[in-house]
Amino acid sequence: MEHNIITAIINLVNNPVLKVKSIYSEKNRANSTGEALEEYIKDLFAGTFAIDDENQRNLKISEVFSYLGNNSNPPDIQYIFKRDFSAKFNFMAIISEEKYLTFSNRERIESLSEEKENLQIVDVKIKNPDNPAQLKNCKLITFIMK
Repeated sequence: MEHNIITAIINLVNNPVLKVKSIYSEKNRANSTGEALEEYIKDLFAGTFAIDDENQRNLKISEVFSYLGNNSNPPDIQYIFKRDFSAKFNFMAIISEEKYLTFSNRERIESLSEEKENLQIVDVKIKNPDNPAQLKNCKLITFIMK
């Protein structure tokens, strides 16, 4: 299985968790909301939701992430988040079309977006960060739980 942002979004749609802290505190994986969110994101990318054995889960996560960081030196993770206060949960990602087309599992998320009305993939144009006078073709992926 390929592990990338598409895999994480598919796992998010199939395993939505609105109360991250309570779920991960029950599993003795986190003491705070930030730690719980970090564990949830690891599960999103690694697909380790169903693994109860912590050693097996950590082994699978270490196959996906090359560096997990620590409290004083966290990993550099880039993400886009814009909260829609009318929704219980709102996820948004912008991926350049060039990068999106390199994902071998993009058909999975495209078929999932046809099944789930709250998951959308839209073609958009954004300012090119290297040259703001140019527009860059991108995919906007949104998942909203009302």
